[in-house]
Amino acid sequence: MANEETTHPDLNLGDGAPTWEEDEKLNPRILIEGGTFQMGSGDDDPDATDLEKPQHSVTVSSFCIQEHSVTNEEYKRFDASHVYDVGKERYPVVNVTWTESLLYAQWLGCSLPTEAQWEFAARGTEGRKYPWRSEELTPEHANYNWNVGDTTPVGLYPKGATPEGVHDLAGNVWDWCSDWYGPYTGNEQADPGGPVNDTRASAARGLRGGAFGDLPQFVRCAYRGRDDPGGRDYDIGFRVVAPVQS
Repeated sequence: MANEETTHPDLNLGDGAPTWEEDEKLNPRILIEGGTFQMGSGDDDPDATDLEKPQHSVTVSSFCIQEHSVTNEEYKRFDASHVYDVGKERYPVVNVTWTESLLYAQWLGCSLPTEAQWEFAARGTEGRKYPWRSEELTPEHANYNWNVGDTTPVGLYPKGATPEGVHDLAGNVWDWCSDWYGPYTGNEQADPGGPVNDTRASAARGLRGGAFGDLPQFVRCAYRGRDDPGGRDYDIGFRVVAPVQS
């Protein structure tokens, strides 16, 4: 994996990267003000898995996150060989590896979100169960549980947006995160980046948000998924984060 963050032989790179302003025409970047929240789940949550525990205090610095997952038309600018069905320009790109997602983020001068950044964007300081201010989850909030049976265009569920206006953090497609996947330490942390670099062949990268075929417990803000960084799947996509512009 020595070169996974710098090169990829299968990509047919398109033209130069767009500016921040140009990119925002397709996928606005939403400011998430820094703060402290309780990351993970407590013992009182019946849906919680062991890898969501222990719940612990995390402080996250301000950052910007894309309004929705990267779409086919966005990704096509980066990889000219990317093919998708006619009419699916505004559907999330899928079947992209962690490495390809990271390279796209770096192409824009951005990065993949850490698990802490992703969860903070979804939960806020309130510690929401779902990204919106309600404990209720319905087919009007998100694409999940095979209610549709496939991916849907980004931004199709405005009731499921966060108070800041970030869409599709529950369902539709999973989002790759930058972190290696591993257990929480339980310590109070500031801007954690996950476990130290792990080069084992079996090591996985974090996934968040659930997808169109997942049950309600898997689209909760605190749920943690994972996959091999070289893996591709029909329900895995990504979005990027960026520093706050001065």
